[in-house]
Amino acid sequence: MTEQVRRACMRYVQNRDEADDVTQEVLIKVFRDGTGVPREKAWLLRVAANQCLDHLRREKRLRLRAASWALEHGAGPEGSGEGAEEADAGDGLLERVRERLNTADRKLLHLRYDLGLTQAAIAEILGVSRPRVGQRLEAIRGVGLRVHRHRPAA
Repeated sequence: MTEQVRRACMRYVQNRDEADDVTQEVLIKVFRDGTGVPREKAWLLRVAANQCLDHLRREKRLRLRAASWALEHGAGPEGSGEGAEEADAGDGLLERVRERLNTADRKLLHLRYDLGLTQAAIAEILGVSRPRVGQRLEAIRGVGLRVHRHRPAA
């Protein structure tokens, strides 16, 4: 039964270590609540699914807080962190695009491509609508296409 819970958790969180942690949380919860060994497999898998969803919500909140903190404290898009190293590997295109953007669009680019946040999460952080985030990302893509077409000869 434990292996079935672990497989179910793995489908949700898609990370072996996190799936193991959530599986352990599920089993502790089931036995702590005094239900003992569950009689129904479907019930146990539903408990596992709910625990996984709670875990994913917590992770999302942590990522949003980290992204907000990074924006408030000036970390990220202008820095020379992981995103800059990856951009260098791609002929510096991303860095050349960033040079042409205003600060707000650089932050948006950082949230989307360096941190991998969804448009909805970015809208929540920046306090704008999700369609507005989509419009700005399209405009940034246009800048990227122009930079790519006019790239200097090597």
